[in-house]
Amino acid sequence: MTYPLFLALLEDTPAGAEGSAPSMLFPILGMAAIFYFLVIAPDRKQRKQQQVMREELKKGDKVLSIGGIYGTIRKTEPNKIHVLVDDKVCMVFSRQSIQGVVDKEGNLLGAKTAPSAKQAPAQETSAADAPEEQVKQLEKPAASKDEQSKRVVSER
Repeated sequence: MTYPLFLALLEDTPAGAEGSAPSMLFPILGMAAIFYFLVIAPDRKQRKQQQVMREELKKGDKVLSIGGIYGTIRKTEPNKIHVLVDDKVCMVFSRQSIQGVVDKEGNLLGAKTAPSAKQAPAQETSAADAPEEQVKQLEKPAASKDEQSKRVVSER
């Protein structure tokens, strides 16, 4: 019984509907091409640039790891990089964990930055001063509960 109903539905289709499958293929292919050129191609280019940068790392380069650690390359191996972080602290990283080479100010070289009308003036404090200030703050003894309660009472 459903068979004649199915045939009735096929007879009611418009005359141009037979060629609609190929015509629907063009928009899908167009969207795929746009997706490729806007997403896949730029990502592939960026990965290739990262790979080239990691292969060209050499002793003496100042680098930034993906974990945010700055240092100077002391020794290179095929899959490892020995990075001098402080005077006597040398850390071993995988080549893949190096984000990029940095300049004196700590800015990534080759990184795209937003254009600005004026460059910010260089700060007179070095990057080494900031950790010392943080250490001094950490070395301060914590206030006892009595001192804290006195502060709360005096603030009211």
